[in-house]
Amino acid sequence: MKEKSTRICYNDSTGFPIKKIAHRLEKNVSQLVTEALLEYFEKRGIKY
Repeated sequence: MKEKSTRICYNDSTGFPIKKIAHRLEKNVSQLVTEALLEYFEKRGIKY
């Protein structure tokens, strides 16, 4: 991280830009949930 933007709220302990992480999670969470469910069904042998 070269620059700190005052517009981004930083976590006190880690220093990671929370908004970027939140946006990334928001974008990927549905895909992750879908993949996790498919993997769960495959392990259980459930037809979907």
